[in-house]
Amino acid sequence: QLASAYKKLVQDVDDFFPRYVGLVGTGRFVDEQLAELELEATTEFAGMAEVIQLTQYIGSRALEMLPEQTYFALYVSSINEPKAILVRQPGEEPALHIYR
Repeated sequence: QLASAYKKLVQDVDDFFPRYVGLVGTGRFVDEQLAELELEATTEFAGMAEVIQLTQYIGSRALEMLPEQTYFALYVSSINEPKAILVRQPGEEPALHIYR
């Protein structure tokens, strides 16, 4: 189920952002339950508005598929530069930081 949800997320990102966005995920399971998920998105986007839009889109789509008790982090970067991070601790609201 998680694998199909991840594939759908990657396809949705490809459809919504026709320019290149690479998305790689790493998960940690405890007692066969997903405890943590970290996504790394690499993009060619350089503009602040595009970075914010991409971060919010991927973050909201990923959080829709994850249980509230799962730690989630999304790292967005361009070629050699961090652009944004979105983190949600279990049971809390997500926090977003955009690098300048």
